[in-house]
Order: sequence, then C-alpha cells, then structure tokens
Amino acid sequence: MSTPDRHVAWLEAKAKKYAEDAEVFTSARSRDLQVGGLTAEQWATVYRAVAYELRECAREAAEQRPRRWWRRG
Repeated sequence: MSTPDRHVAWLEAKAKKYAEDAEVFTSARSRDLQVGGLTAEQWATVYRAVAYELRECAREAAEQRPRRWWRRG
C-alpha cells in the first residue's frame, strides 16, 4: 500500500470510529452523559460532523494526483 493509500485508509478508519462513537452517544440517555456542558445528543452531533469531515478529507486525498505530476507544465 502506498503512503497516500495509507493516509486515506487511516482517515476512513477514523471516520468509521467517530461514526460508531456517535451511535453510542445517540443510544445513551442525556442524563447519563453530560460532559463539558454538552448532552449525549449534542456529542453525537459533534462526532457525526467530525466523521463527515474525515470522510471528505479521505475522498479529497484519494483524488489527489501524485506529487511528481504537479510540476509538469
């Protein structure tokens, strides 16, 4: 696996973990979890947003051409 592929895989794995954690927060009752002033529902929203952004980064990284092609005129 090339380095860019490893980076994409890492981003996708992180996104999957954040999505899984968001589901845990979703299933928790709000009164069971109140950290940093946020409820479980709010944490789930944050984690889903992070997962989305990580997936977008992975998609963009996967579309990048190798650096050696960038300098060709």
